[in-house]
Amino acid sequence: MPRMTRYRVFSYPYLSSFTDDYKNTNFELKVIPGKSDGKIAISAYYSFTNGDQIASLIERGLVKVVLRVSCTKLSYIRVYDFVSTNNSVDFSINPMDVTDSVDFVAYLIATNDFEYSCDRASKEWQGIVTKIQKNNVIGESNEETVVIKHEASKGRQSIFNFVEDRDETKKENAPIKTNFTGDHIVFALTSAQLDLYRGLQKKMPQMIVSSILLPVMTEIIASMRGVPSEDADGEATVEKSDFSQKYEAKNWYQIIRAKYVEMIGKDPENNFSDDPYMAAQILLKSPVYNTLALTNEKLNRREEQADDQI
Repeated sequence: MPRMTRYRVFSYPYLSSFTDDYKNTNFELKVIPGKSDGKIAISAYYSFTNGDQIASLIERGLVKVVLRVSCTKLSYIRVYDFVSTNNSVDFSINPMDVTDSVDFVAYLIATNDFEYSCDRASKEWQGIVTKIQKNNVIGESNEETVVIKHEASKGRQSIFNFVEDRDETKKENAPIKTNFTGDHIVFALTSAQLDLYRGLQKKMPQMIVSSILLPVMTEIIASMRGVPSEDADGEATVEKSDFSQKYEAKNWYQIIRAKYVEMIGKDPENNFSDDPYMAAQILLKSPVYNTLALTNEKLNRREEQADDQI
């Protein structure tokens, strides 16, 4: 089958890396990622090379610069306007909303109807006055990509939340409740349990991963699996599980599923052979071995200290 080629045709000079409508003129975007208060902090800047006339249109309020932020995997799209007097914009992204590649592109958008002729346009456009209509896009920058990685063992607070269960009738050693209905997987702990959790979080985080997160992750991966069935023609098909249908729109589900596919290389909804317990350990960086090794090390230290005291 022949490869399909797409062409974009504009009735005016278009400034971009894939057109030659301008001579030695570039529209450049730079994105600097960081972290702030548990969120992804983004600073975006644009600049022109030999783009004085474009910059003049922006200063006159005829054109505005808009930044489009998108994460295809989680269907995340946001748009930010650059202030006309400033070539930078700062904002933050909830890490729950994105994963893997997050793409940034700046666009030049007409805010009014106006006529335009550019001295730096290519010879095909030289001396031609073109009519630019409001909301026309007359150029776009290079695309910048930021890769977001969700590390389950280190960055689990982006997926898991531990909160206090304020039910005063509960005993200190009551079973821990989970809630999957929000953007996070929430664990509800009594006040005493929360104190124990905070202590372990600082001293033995591997124990939390193995004793609390691993069983839940195993259950999620097992519940993601589709249900084999047959269609009217007797062919084998896979239907989404009730669990997937109920929670697939949740950000925590999307992040776990994307991480599963990335690390295991298979779609959990169509895969029946892998051991969910094993897959959960891989996603959580082998917490069972880590916990056994750390516990064994601490026990050996205690035995050595006891021997020294004899």
